[in-house]
Amino acid sequence: SQSRDNATEDSDIDIAIISKDFRNKDIFERARLTKDAEIKTIRKFMVPLDIVTLTSEEFENETSPVAEFAKSGKIMFAA
Repeated sequence: SQSRDNATEDSDIDIAIISKDFRNKDIFERARLTKDAEIKTIRKFMVPLDIVTLTSEEFENETSPVAEFAKSGKIMFAA
């Protein structure tokens, strides 16, 4: 909703992180990799986050709801 400009006071921010660092890692290992940044972001902006982690292959090749969600958003940072 944030990227579509229809967020409400109760909306969270959905973030998809696409990285080669997630290759061969399960959901728990991926969460450990992003945990510190997630906590710092929540503290700084005081807004709840929902983070999805994908490899570039998952992003490009999958037709799962998670990949479709990631493809429908706005690119905020690319490295």
